[in-house]
Amino acid sequence: MPGKKIKNTRQLTVPGGYGRSIDVKKGQYVAVRDIEGGQCGDFWAIDASDFDHFLSPPHTWIHLGSIQPRIGDELVTLCGLPRGNL
Repeated sequence: MPGKKIKNTRQLTVPGGYGRSIDVKKGQYVAVRDIEGGQCGDFWAIDASDFDHFLSPPHTWIHLGSIQPRIGDELVTLCGLPRGNL
């Protein structure tokens, strides 16, 4: 969050061609950055209590009417339920 001091931060670098997972609790934030530039990244958010319920880029694109989400846009699951904002 710009201008806001965030406590208890941690950094995780994921090499190209690999993946990592982290647990994020309600109220916590995640920042995803492409530090070398030019690389596409996959981002998944899965409901830990229901692995069949997850953030869905195709459903989010339909919800937004765009494949390029912007800051503040609502991200949705495969069921069309809101799961956070960019």
